[in-house]
Amino acid sequence: FGATPEVVWSLHPLLMPSRRAAQLVSIHDLYFLDHPEATTREVRRDYGPLVARHARRADGIITISEHTRARIVSRLGVPADRITVCYPGAPGWRVRDEPSVPGPILHVGTIEPRKNVAALLSAYAALAAGGETPPLVFAGRVATPVDTLFPAGAPPWLRFRVTFRGYVTDGERLDLYRQASMLVVPSADEGFGIPVLEAMATGVPVVAASRGSLPEVVADAGLLADPDREADLAAAMRRLLDDPALRRDLAARGVARARRFNWDESAGRLLEACGRALARRRAPA
Repeated sequence: FGATPEVVWSLHPLLMPSRRAAQLVSIHDLYFLDHPEATTREVRRDYGPLVARHARRADGIITISEHTRARIVSRLGVPADRITVCYPGAPGWRVRDEPSVPGPILHVGTIEPRKNVAALLSAYAALAAGGETPPLVFAGRVATPVDTLFPAGAPPWLRFRVTFRGYVTDGERLDLYRQASMLVVPSADEGFGIPVLEAMATGVPVVAASRGSLPEVVADAGLLADPDREADLAAAMRRLLDDPALRRDLAARGVARARRFNWDESAGRLLEACGRALARRRAPA
């Protein structure tokens, strides 16, 4: 303690004040600029007006996907060589044994507008109306009243087939992955999509939105669907339920895909980004 820092790293998009140290900021996504109405009052007050100026002043920017990197370049006017992608690492969980019968359809994540929960509920209603279907389970903090999440005109029986577990512990989350028939992530936007990586690492087949960073993370290890088209989401879920061979193939692809994301590589890229930021700060004006 007491030493003068050479690099300061803010874990959010606004600079940490420093006179001499190189300054890094983190930008996970730009959803707060696209949909300010869906963010908190503090984010609307601070991030929106300041993020572009702070990003351009920073000596380096850390982000978590090539998708977000490209958006920072185009939306905030930051040179691409000042942005480093540090992918999150996959958890070191054991690959599960395939359940003997398809378990619940699972969604993991805080329930907020960007998660597009109403679309998933509509797609699930269409899916369940067309044949035998496992229950739908949501795991994650619910930021809005549950009653407001169901789409207008939803059939009364839908509420009895859907469970909102709320916040779950790490152990409970892992148990849910081990039981699930699939993970469905229909988000309107994601900077990365940690639940997708967790599911793939565990051997759970994935249905993900064909937008944001999710195609980058999933690649050919899951099914992609238009999150605004109920029929597309329902059809992808039905394919997995009706085709055991497809489930096993995507589970194996997902495990292999997840191994490409590791914390050691990410830490190395972060260290390199710190070195470049320090060199930039020390370079003659």
